[in-house]
Amino acid sequence: MVFFVENKFLEYQNRFICKKLFRDNECITLAAFAKINLGLKIGEKKKNGLHKINMITQSISLCDIIKVFKIEKKKINIISDKYVCEPKKNLVYKTILEFFKIYRPNFGIGVKIQKKIPHMAGLGGGSADAAAVLLALNIMCKTNFETDELVKIAFKIGSDVPLCMIGSTLLCEGQGEILTLLNSLPNCKILLKISNNKVSTSEAYEQFDKFVSTNMSFEKSDNFDRITNLKKSIETEDIEKISNFCFNDFELLNKPELGWHLSGSGASTFKLVKKVNGKHDKNTFICNPVNYGVKIIETSHIS
Repeated sequence: MVFFVENKFLEYQNRFICKKLFRDNECITLAAFAKINLGLKIGEKKKNGLHKINMITQSISLCDIIKVFKIEKKKINIISDKYVCEPKKNLVYKTILEFFKIYRPNFGIGVKIQKKIPHMAGLGGGSADAAAVLLALNIMCKTNFETDELVKIAFKIGSDVPLCMIGSTLLCEGQGEILTLLNSLPNCKILLKISNNKVSTSEAYEQFDKFVSTNMSFEKSDNFDRITNLKKSIETEDIEKISNFCFNDFELLNKPELGWHLSGSGASTFKLVKKVNGKHDKNTFICNPVNYGVKIIETSHIS
């Protein structure tokens, strides 16, 4: 079962905006926002292969642009300006197939992806794209699923897809299915440093499991309490205090430089600052926290 506190902006988009605007000859353009893990505690591995987690995530302004539209025949056509993995591993492809199990339209689905979120960087880019496509399909196919039903479908696609759909500042528990909306981060900048090293999520968890099996004292680590401390620090709206309580269990395998934190399972790192001072290299993005995971930009005629 999926439990979550609803993001009113997502509900507004799902229930009102596109149901009024979408017509058969239009496509839907959405922004799918990246996310960082402010805190990540990894628990035991369950029989289904997923780990029990306790984490706090934050949506950031770095985003992919997704266009979803009807095509002739019952085909699926996914085009990207950058990397797209094989269909069986592609979360957008999996999203469409999962949706088709519930409702099979008499037309095909076309998706164009303009990638801005780096691949395999620990920023949830694939999950964010999947969340955007799922919202668009609900509108395009006029299935009228309520937001809680969409989140349940999203969890079947991937454990990060629900949190990428809801967005904002979230406490995620269980295996990613228990979501609670927290206070938003205060006004700040998020420096995001992109690494050239590519790390798949599954490989990162395999390495972590090996580490735990040879370090039996790990479970007694104080990380168990740091999620609570991080949550309390967010309520203070003090960026320095929040930054001090940020942590990520994957940092036990890949220690970032002082003052920086791993964004997720990948090698990219972030830093919370009140304002940006000085210049940064081309591999550093300057982002803002955002209070949504998916945003509908427009509906437009297909030329």
